[in-house]
Amino acid sequence: FTPWALYYWTPFDPPKRGHEGIARAWQEATSRQERVNFRYEILAITGNRGLARWWCSMVRTPRNKRVNLEGIAMVTLNPDNLCEEFREWWHSRER
Repeated sequence: FTPWALYYWTPFDPPKRGHEGIARAWQEATSRQERVNFRYEILAITGNRGLARWWCSMVRTPRNKRVNLEGIAMVTLNPDNLCEEFREWWHSRER
């Protein structure tokens, strides 16, 4: 990520900003996850932008609930191939 990168987890929330903001958000989110399985499929690459479909399953602690997610991610890179914008659209199901 660039130092000024923007990371949009959803289209409705303000983005996480910069290395520190993105790292802090990821640390908080992943601290409650176990047995994570992640897969992805690249759908398109054009210029400095890529689009991928992804799937994730995990157990969310401490409730031990199985969560399945499916989403789309769009990544925009700068000329040094560092991410300057990351956008996600996803849906989840908890069992």
